[in-house]
Amino acid sequence: MTDIGHIGISRSSLGLTGSAATNRLDQQQTRSLDATSRPVQAGDRIELSEHAEHLLAIKNLPEVRQEKIDAARAAIENGSLDTPSRLENALEQLLVEWNLG
Repeated sequence: MTDIGHIGISRSSLGLTGSAATNRLDQQQTRSLDATSRPVQAGDRIELSEHAEHLLAIKNLPEVRQEKIDAARAAIENGSLDTPSRLENALEQLLVEWNLG
């Protein structure tokens, strides 16, 4: 691990110029790498909080098509969606979804 440099701290600035001190520092680095790169054990698990699950669901939502939203808003404002046939169709679909129709 001697090929990895230290950011802002040199071994000599820490008083670690001897061979024994260098070996101790290398051993500490190796131990810390071993602790973070160990394989997953059978008993290991990951738990996601409810908040994290909501964030993941939001991330997986489909892309918003703003032109569709704008067209629907305009149709609602100008009243073109308020027709008896559309109301009847919506009610039929609602009854089918609720298993009443």
